[in-house]
Amino acid sequence: MRCLLLTALITLTASFASTPSPSPCDREAMATDASGEYSCGARIEWLKSNDGLTDWWAHEQVAREFPTICGPGTPVQQGWFRCAYPPEPPVPEGLVLIRDSYQFEDAEYTMIGFTPDSDGPHKLIVGLGGSQLDPHSFDNSFTLQRGALERTVATQGHGVVILDFSGADNYPDYAGAAELFGNPTDFSGARAKVCEEWVRQGTGVIAGINKLCARDDFDCSSGIALFGYSQGAGVAVQTSKLYPGVNALLSTAWAPLLGAGNAVPDAVFEAINPPGGGPYVLPPNPLALHWCGFDDTGTIGNLTSSSGMYSGTIGNLLPVLSTFVDKTKRLSVISALDIFGNPTEEPAATAPLFSLQRDFSGYDCPDTQNDCTQADGSGYYVVPAGVVPAYWPGRSTHEEFREALTDDAFIGEKWHLDAAFKWLGDAAFGAKA
Repeated sequence: MRCLLLTALITLTASFASTPSPSPCDREAMATDASGEYSCGARIEWLKSNDGLTDWWAHEQVAREFPTICGPGTPVQQGWFRCAYPPEPPVPEGLVLIRDSYQFEDAEYTMIGFTPDSDGPHKLIVGLGGSQLDPHSFDNSFTLQRGALERTVATQGHGVVILDFSGADNYPDYAGAAELFGNPTDFSGARAKVCEEWVRQGTGVIAGINKLCARDDFDCSSGIALFGYSQGAGVAVQTSKLYPGVNALLSTAWAPLLGAGNAVPDAVFEAINPPGGGPYVLPPNPLALHWCGFDDTGTIGNLTSSSGMYSGTIGNLLPVLSTFVDKTKRLSVISALDIFGNPTEEPAATAPLFSLQRDFSGYDCPDTQNDCTQADGSGYYVVPAGVVPAYWPGRSTHEEFREALTDDAFIGEKWHLDAAFKWLGDAAFGAKA
């Protein structure tokens, strides 16, 4: 087996390395380790072929292993070593690549996607990525989803565009951190800031939607479809409450969990989980159902408007639920080991995650039922523990799930992005004949 692997590396090296070059970030530069001397490009291709890494992560791993030869020498930003992104692949025949931008609060945000190369206008599916902590996160999100986006446009005939949005670098719940973690805790002040930030981010997305709907490519007169990943899913939910034209909603790797899976102080834990506890207690990370009205229950965690002991603090802070996409037009897909319900990533600690999905979806399935999708495709699907591969050492399942959603190895699974997009388009605009 080892000989076969070495032969593969030698073959790849021959195709990438002609004259060794000491220049950093050069795919033809030669790098030597215990396995031998091979070009940076050969090492990248070997990781893709044999370890199943995506092009992005293969570049990153090789750059980390040989930072002065195959990388820039030092991290280019926030710990990332890879130098440059591979050339953009050609647009498939029959599709048109869209690159546009929109303005919100005196800033410009990017929109990238595809539309059919045919007479329009076309129906529109809008997507929002997760938290974007470095300058290239938005491009990475688009690149990961590109194959699924192209297939969706080709098979369904709808346009699909991914939007960058204001606040993507800061989870909205953090806006109220000072008040929530203060001494004493100011629940009212925390909620006001947190919910205001969710609304602000959703309002920014609407500015992007309006810009797209004003283009000749798209017809939004009968509504749009909306999807999001992680923070983007939460913002998509908030957007659907503010924008009445959302016909169907797909959320991935998200649940209406206060603090996005981060621990809260004991005082906060005790306040939101009175004696007797509730379904959202996750030792050692005390958490609570979100209080900005993301669910259909009309409660804050396990508290109701009749909870007199919290009158004036939490009990009277119940949100008025705004326009919400009907549950028959909502689908949520998440891993059983996701931080949005299971911060320990323990297979035996999934009960809160299922509970959150039940509240979020409005459907009541037992914890033993991972597939709670209905005959019409709505509901939720919890991908069982052990299914999502470890694409990169040290990353959380929440991060790895983004790769699995678009991994061609899982095409055909009900939770794969191809199948989820198919449901989204059909739910929003009707099935294609």
